[in-house]
Amino acid sequence: MPPSTVRSARRGVLLLLFLALGSFAWRVAAAPPAKAPAKKAVPPAEAEDSSEESTFFASVDVRVVNVEAVVTDKKGQPVPGLRAADFELFEDGKPVEITHFYGPGVTGGPAPADEAPAAENAPAPSSAPAETAGPRTGSLDDTPEGRLQIAVFVDHLSLPPFARKRLGESLQNFFDARSGRNDHVLLAGYDGGLRMSEIPPGDSEALRKALRDEMDRPARGLDASAARRRVLEEIQGASLPPSGSQPDSSEMEASSVESGIRLYVQQQNNQDRQTIAAISSVIDAMSGLPGRRAVLWVGGGLSLRPADMLIETFRRKYEHTPYQDMMNTIEGFRDDTTTKVEELTQHANAQRVTIYGLALPDGSLGVSAENPGESLLPTDLGRSEELARTMGIQIAASGTGGLAAAANADPGRFLNRIKNEMTSSYLLSYSPTRPADKKFHAIDVRMRDKRYQIRHREADRDQTTDERMKERTATALLLNTPSDAGPEANPLDAAIEIEGERPGKGDTVELALMVTVPMAKLVLLPQENVHEGKLRIYVGAKDAKERLSTITIVDAPIRVPNENLLTALGQTVGVRVTLVLRPGLHRIAAGVWDDLGRAEAVVLTRYVPAPASASAAPTAAAKAGAPLGD
Repeated sequence: MPPSTVRSARRGVLLLLFLALGSFAWRVAAAPPAKAPAKKAVPPAEAEDSSEESTFFASVDVRVVNVEAVVTDKKGQPVPGLRAADFELFEDGKPVEITHFYGPGVTGGPAPADEAPAAENAPAPSSAPAETAGPRTGSLDDTPEGRLQIAVFVDHLSLPPFARKRLGESLQNFFDARSGRNDHVLLAGYDGGLRMSEIPPGDSEALRKALRDEMDRPARGLDASAARRRVLEEIQGASLPPSGSQPDSSEMEASSVESGIRLYVQQQNNQDRQTIAAISSVIDAMSGLPGRRAVLWVGGGLSLRPADMLIETFRRKYEHTPYQDMMNTIEGFRDDTTTKVEELTQHANAQRVTIYGLALPDGSLGVSAENPGESLLPTDLGRSEELARTMGIQIAASGTGGLAAAANADPGRFLNRIKNEMTSSYLLSYSPTRPADKKFHAIDVRMRDKRYQIRHREADRDQTTDERMKERTATALLLNTPSDAGPEANPLDAAIEIEGERPGKGDTVELALMVTVPMAKLVLLPQENVHEGKLRIYVGAKDAKERLSTITIVDAPIRVPNENLLTALGQTVGVRVTLVLRPGLHRIAAGVWDDLGRAEAVVLTRYVPAPASASAAPTAAAKAGAPLGD
């Protein structure tokens, strides 16, 4: 029997999920929770034949992959007025059909076969074949997919102090120029701990204040320079072995220098890895947002192989001595973080996030009158390391279709270029015909007119429903708001009802809550004796210190006896979940996925455990099922 949609506007008592003869509510907890208050339920179905086969659910997802592309001329200026026929789109080297096409000056509707380019510098019609049906087209500003979500990641650990003022002014000018575009802005500062502030769309005053506050934080980019200088001074001051056989301290000094180099490299390598992890967290926070997503990574860069420069300096110091081989150049590759940057690039591509990079190195590695102390370092090595510090940002930007530059003198010029590209980019969509998988698939966009250059992300990966819903739920927690806005933000009318709490272990409490959805909002599949559906619930929590729990997934099959169907239409499905929380304010998010209706929603609530249950000062929130560690 084909699926049918069950809809009703009536409301009634809570309907608990049915299985066999009894009703039950789902829960997730590490320890048995307090019994939830009794809920009235509709009469259960007659006993089922245990030999009945389980229902087979068949559903089809229409997958759409959006690819943002920036087209520039030989002077690096954006090219407006292009049409879909001017582009060729490939996945894994095979051509795919462009189903949607949005861009500056593009009019809405299907593109006529004889449509002409809208701008003078667009390719001539002869450069593109005639279109028959044509994709759906429109202006990027008029489609939800075109809305821009921007996160600014400021790496204070590598940012030099003298760059803060120019950077703050340039960022403010960048956002002032985009005022009125209703951008969703996330400001993230990292100084060993990650802070994320969501700026309400259109609130320019809140953005100015957030930028001022962030730029007022200490910039610690010279800390690594000072540590590196100390190591170089140790290398320079160490004694060379004497020409004779008399005993001396040179070997002990060389061993001390070697230990100093290894300690510096370990500290720098750990810092870079933690910075990459923080950027990955910002990408995660954006992953549940609709529209175009971009991260502007600002800082002094990463030292991908911090050992290279110092090992080479050490070997030159002790050239033609027995100590030269105490350190080998191959060791520099052991602590190489290039792989971590490449993994970050893949992660951004999987979340369809474009990375832009603004590198502001401190300049201390160059030999000049302003930096005489670094003459301890051979000039060629200093320049190589200065270049290497910007390479990590460049790798991430180029792999995701973004842009990167070292712009210490004038960061505003680079930001102005990004601004122009963001307002003149194109969005191409296609629907893969291959089976869905979790592999990365290469994307290639080509221009038929070879006068133009094009940038775009290099790969895409299909997301499972669980991945996408977990991201939406986590994003809602991180940004303190559902990831969508407007009347369609909660099409399932889902809600979180707090039922009660009881003391847990130590200073924790076990909170029983119910995630509810009106039955009339769900799609049910009629079977011989029952109507069946399937919900999937995603629950997580965040504490006042911005720490997130793991998102827990709960399956909730629905079976409504046919004779109770009309009554059930006005009632509510409830899925019970138990969270273990520490004292203090928490935000709780629940994502809901209707598997048959292919509909989803994310809802939020706030909760503070009762003071009587708190035996210590408020600390971390708990993840669903177990408390977070301290």
